[in-house]
Amino acid sequence: MEERVKTRTGDLFIFVAVFLLTSSVPFSLFIPDSELVYWLNIALRLSFFPFAFIFLRKSGLVRPGLAKPDKRILLLSPFLLLCLSNFLVVWIQELPRVEINSPVPLLKDALFYLLVAVGEEMVFRAVVYTECKRKLPLWKAVVISSLAFALPHLLNATSWVTLGVSTLQVIYSFFLSLVLSIVYEVGGNILWPVALHFLFDFLNGSLASSLFPLPWDVTFYVTNVVVSVALLLYFLLVRRVLFRKEKPLP
Repeated sequence: MEERVKTRTGDLFIFVAVFLLTSSVPFSLFIPDSELVYWLNIALRLSFFPFAFIFLRKSGLVRPGLAKPDKRILLLSPFLLLCLSNFLVVWIQELPRVEINSPVPLLKDALFYLLVAVGEEMVFRAVVYTECKRKLPLWKAVVISSLAFALPHLLNATSWVTLGVSTLQVIYSFFLSLVLSIVYEVGGNILWPVALHFLFDFLNGSLASSLFPLPWDVTFYVTNVVVSVALLLYFLLVRRVLFRKEKPLP
């Protein structure tokens, strides 16, 4: 039994390490061509999926859950507001719209963020979170897997200046991961957190910042904090319904 646990832990470490290697290469530090950097990142992220498919089949690690829709997932629909909080900032500040000359940059962002969402949810929700749940209470599994999800965002730092931004990414990534773990636990299907993750990155990030001159000022932070606190209070109200029945591990 102990040998099996060590094997699973080793497999988990390898799985996460390969994902980080295929998603964190700082091409921009030594390649000045941004277009080439983009496609290298896309190719490297794509290369992870055949590895993941083969590795999960041969190892003892769990595979992504694909359960049928549970009606309780509808109770989590207010969390879609997380994907629109920056548009709320736009509405509050009445920001002017920026003209977009071509849809190509947004389409490229959509492809990139889709690969990010699928890869990160497969690794940190479907595998890391579920493996943690085998040994730990639900809340500990959520926290530990969220830390595992958030801390690698420090790899985005390329200088002392960007370290501050990356630290902020770690903080909001941790809280986003808490939400995504709850969505996966309730829905039982990896497609739910993938969809929410993609919408958050693309709508609240790429689309909002492309269409409007979003300021990182007091209103920006206060609005996002208020939305987050409101959703936390809502979750506390519905949590008993969401977790009224323990779901078996896959």
